[in-house]
Formats: sequence, C-alpha cells, structure tokens
Amino acid sequence: MTNEEKRPPGPPGVDLEQGTISYDYIKGNNFRVIHADGIWGGNAPQRGLIHMDVFSERWPIPKRTVNQFTEKEGVGEEIFEERISRNAVVREIEAHIVMDIAVAIKIRDWLSEKIEHYEKVTKEAKAKDGD
Repeated sequence: MTNEEKRPPGPPGVDLEQGTISYDYIKGNNFRVIHADGIWGGNAPQRGLIHMDVFSERWPIPKRTVNQFTEKEGVGEEIFEERISRNAVVREIEAHIVMDIAVAIKIRDWLSEKIEHYEKVTKEAKAKDGD
C-alpha cells in the first residue's frame, strides 16, 4: 500500500486527528528562476493593492555592430566607431507582481526573518573565524 493509499478520511492533505495540513510543491510549466537586482512599483490605483516590477540590470547589448569583411577573409574585426548602442544601463523587467496588503506584509515579514537569520549566521561565522 502506497503512502497516498493510507490517506486519513477528510480532504486531501488534512489530518484532523493531528491538526495538520500538508502541501506538495510542484513546479508549473512556466516555472523559471528570476534574478532580481531591484524592484520598482508602488500602491496601485485599486485600493489595497501593490504593484511591483522585478528587474535585473545589465550593460546594454548593441543595437548594431559593423565588422570588416572581405570575400577572401570573411568576417574581421569590429569597427567600434560604427557600433550603435544605448547610452544607459538596461533594467530588464522580469516580472510584474500584484499583491494585496496582507500578502505584502507576509512577504515583508518573511524577508525580515531571512535577513535576521543571515545577519546572525554571518556574525557567528566572523566570531568563529576571529578565534
């Protein structure tokens, strides 16, 4: 008998005797890792919502490059004076996130907890290295 077959009566994942609920985490078809260098956003026109754009920063990719070329040698060196490029750092928007205030508070608290843990572990590591 598999673990799924031993399920207690009631809704899936709920064990009323133990007072627990179980969650399985499954990656959706559109799952991807998003690198974040920053965020942009704020309160939405809709009351109680926050909009947040997550972006990554990078140097611009040229819009156009020109290289030397001959039929005999093929593609040669780039002629840098001919390069056309943006004159700014690119902030590529990776995702737009909309959340209500309750979710924003949960995210804030979760981040605070992770930051506090990081600072504690870092401080302990520095103290250990100083011995």
